[in-house]
Amino acid sequence: MRLLPDTIEEWVVYQPPKSVSFGHTSTPRDPRKAWPIVEEFLGGLEKVELGHNVELACDEGGKWTDIAVAERRISEARRLLGVPVNPKDTHPRWKISSTQVQSAIQFALDDDKYPKQQTGPVRFHCNYHFFWPEFEQRPYWVGEGDERRRHSMLGVTIGGRGLFLQPTFVFPAPWSSSHLREYIMRVEQKLPFRFRDQYFKRWIPPKKSGHGRLLTLPASWRTSTIKLDAL
Repeated sequence: MRLLPDTIEEWVVYQPPKSVSFGHTSTPRDPRKAWPIVEEFLGGLEKVELGHNVELACDEGGKWTDIAVAERRISEARRLLGVPVNPKDTHPRWKISSTQVQSAIQFALDDDKYPKQQTGPVRFHCNYHFFWPEFEQRPYWVGEGDERRRHSMLGVTIGGRGLFLQPTFVFPAPWSSSHLREYIMRVEQKLPFRFRDQYFKRWIPPKKSGHGRLLTLPASWRTSTIKLDAL
């Protein structure tokens, strides 16, 4: 298999649209089973960093959340995480430090110890930035004036007995690369959701400066029999 060239101009990006809240419900749907899959996936990546907006929130009791359950969860969160950033608010929020992440995740998973609510009662959210090992081992550079960011991101929301994932995956290779299609298949096997081919886009570099353009790919681009560039 021929190595990728040093300069890769056209990339592929995967991001679900706003109509599906930019993401996927995990498969399996049980977050206690799905979260270990996410952890294992993250463990196989390069330069994984936790984003800045890491937060846990509790819903107040009312129309959508049982008052007794809401008060119990809020009380437990205060004992675990301390004073919220909005202590006088009935909808308390906590900024989660890197040392608190695992405790906050386990706390959110504990929603299943209470009767299921229409919303909440807990929501934990974070995001991770990372690079693909395969492409980091094959150095490449963007062209002059190319402001595209090559890191990928994965948003994670846990709560209400569910796990929701919001991927923005950047693959620095052209869509016509057979190597890329094979790599995406391997990535998919490690994820607790399945790619939707229509959510992949071609990412064209800017002509002079900027972030370039996103173009629609054929829905069957990963399974079609068109002749591909040999990479």
